[in-house]
Amino acid sequence: MLPEWNRKKRGIATLWTILTLGIFVLLICYVVEAGRLFLARQQLVTSLESAAMAAAKDWCQTRPEDGTLGSRQVAIDFAAANPVLGQTVTLDTNFAPGDLPNENASCDGDLVYGALSKESPEVVFDTTQPAGCGLKDGPNAVALDRVSETGWQTVNLCGRSYECMIVVATPNYDAATTPSVVRIRDTGSSSFDFFVQNTTTGAPEPNIPVNFIVMEAGVYTAADGMKMEANKYESTVTDRSGSWVAENQPYGQAYANPVVIGQVMSFRDPDWSVFWSFGGGNRATPAGANLFTGKHVGEDPDTTRADETIGYIVFEAGSGHMNGLPVFAGQTPDIVRGVGNSAGFTASIPSGDPCRYAVASQTGEAGGNGSFVFLNGPDPVSSAGVNLILDEDQLRDNERSHTTEVVNYVTFGGPCVVRARATIEVPWLCDNFLGCSLPTTTLSAEVIAWHDCDSDCPKTLCVDRFICP
Repeated sequence: MLPEWNRKKRGIATLWTILTLGIFVLLICYVVEAGRLFLARQQLVTSLESAAMAAAKDWCQTRPEDGTLGSRQVAIDFAAANPVLGQTVTLDTNFAPGDLPNENASCDGDLVYGALSKESPEVVFDTTQPAGCGLKDGPNAVALDRVSETGWQTVNLCGRSYECMIVVATPNYDAATTPSVVRIRDTGSSSFDFFVQNTTTGAPEPNIPVNFIVMEAGVYTAADGMKMEANKYESTVTDRSGSWVAENQPYGQAYANPVVIGQVMSFRDPDWSVFWSFGGGNRATPAGANLFTGKHVGEDPDTTRADETIGYIVFEAGSGHMNGLPVFAGQTPDIVRGVGNSAGFTASIPSGDPCRYAVASQTGEAGGNGSFVFLNGPDPVSSAGVNLILDEDQLRDNERSHTTEVVNYVTFGGPCVVRARATIEVPWLCDNFLGCSLPTTTLSAEVIAWHDCDSDCPKTLCVDRFICP
């Protein structure tokens, strides 16, 4: 028989073993639960990523103007197909039929739809703006932007293919920048090249944002009634100060109030030239019966240019869709002036119409010296309107003043954006093992995804500002 003091020692050891074992079991439970919560969090994010990306893609690959309910159901299905620890992730539709532009019942719902209305210097997700990329049939329209570098850049539209690509571009700078125009070359089936050309030196002008619209040549009437057409031709006439004749173009269909934008789409001559248009006379804007388009070189003393390819797009003035891409086409009053005698004119965009991208072209030439339009300032396209201003080359003189002119402008919606948000309750695995009831852990997550119109692929997105009234 063990001595009494030894028996007491064994009893204490047994007690400590029991206590230590309990603590050890609790530590194991804690580690297991921490791992399960980490896994649950990852699975919840994955579920929401799949939902948001699938919804954004479905929405932009159908016509957004047809509504968002189908896309919302896609998000619900993808979330349900990706459970969290075996638990189904359930999303509400947050759908308000007819509540345009994006049919959100609430800003706090599980699924919120909107447009990527701005990407620089901050990324803005705006639920008040219409969204869309343009489907890959019919006009096959896509709006995009790039920033110029020190030479030619290739814009790849890897998710699209064109038989006859038409590209129109407008630069965005301010009065501190030397007068510049966008040059285009090598328009192919799914890409084109561009650079921003300093009209004085002919050299590339870097760090200039440029807005583009790309579409297939043809004559179209959208499902919502908006008319448009795109065409190109070889220009053999070069207009200049003192000579404004251009070349007569037939319309492909009737227009009550045509809005014409265009672009010199080739680079056969290294010297600058820029698109312009007019109607019955060089001071008149295009009308339903008359359309003249061409290229001009302003006051450049060298008035000789090689023949160039001119591309132009005609819209009926007003709001509509280019087979999925929201568009507003407008014309300013005879009020836009030059850098030397104006701070710019803000052309209006009706409430609820798109304001992510804008392209513009001068129409008519009242000043006689020749001018061209650019998007003015650091944030030229917003719900407040499009800030436009005219510029002149400085090859004959340094002044950049210009009398009032009319400018045609067209704005487009941004890519489709979807926010998916969910909350789940995760029970403790050790609940039954410990023989007591433990509170569940609440996990929440949200993912924002957008559909990249250039690559035709959905991607996740980090947002700086969320606009939802």
